[in-house]
Amino acid sequence: MGQKDRHSDFVRQLGIKEPKVDKSILDKPTRPPLPQQTLIERTAFREERKPPLEEPRLRRPSTPSIAPAVAEEAKEIWVRLRKRIASWDAQEPQRGDENSSRLQKLGQRMPGAHLQGKRNLNILIVDSVSFYQDAIKLAIEQTVPTFFPDTTARNVHSSNCFNYALFKLQDSETAFDLLILSHKLHLTPSPFTEAQPEFQRSLEPIGYSLMEIVRSEFPELIVIGTAIEAELSGEEISPDFTMKKRWGEATKSLREIMEEIHMTSKQA
Repeated sequence: MGQKDRHSDFVRQLGIKEPKVDKSILDKPTRPPLPQQTLIERTAFREERKPPLEEPRLRRPSTPSIAPAVAEEAKEIWVRLRKRIASWDAQEPQRGDENSSRLQKLGQRMPGAHLQGKRNLNILIVDSVSFYQDAIKLAIEQTVPTFFPDTTARNVHSSNCFNYALFKLQDSETAFDLLILSHKLHLTPSPFTEAQPEFQRSLEPIGYSLMEIVRSEFPELIVIGTAIEAELSGEEISPDFTMKKRWGEATKSLREIMEEIHMTSKQA
């Protein structure tokens, strides 16, 4: 008995049915291989259908642009402000004795004399850089309540551009006692973030021109400037005091100013 017959007999004893195989499938001729030329043509066709590879491009970060309407409005506000200041200068010689006495009073400024008996100060910080705003706010928190104990965070306001500062001074219901003013400001809110180089490049030396309005409309408002000499041209109105606004320096600088203001208020 051959090996194949023994295997079949063993399978029958176990009761396993052998699978039936359709031998006609095996008898069908297989497809002949494609000639080499056909394979080359098909490969070339697939290569043609592939999209061409693009060279990698460096994507520049998109920066928002100032809306034309906002830029035009800011320009008009600035032009009106310059005309207003020019009109004050033109009227100065015509004000006679009243103007002379007013100028004499301003020349003998005693910042803080009107604060006698006050227990809190309303303060406006004007700086376009939030880093400096935070340093000044911390300095206020650590020094001002020592001399004016009822001063809280609600008394401290801030503005990040020239137009907002002008609006808060003229249209706000709050009567400010102290203005901490930077010279390099944005005219309107900047469309750039502080991490972008355009933010610093768009700062303009216009902050101290706000003092021309302050001296005319709010003569008792105390102005503390934070500009350094390199930022000034020498033609600006001088603030009542000058302080440093960097972390670690602002607190000490403001404390010395507040001591002088508090002493003046007690002597008035």
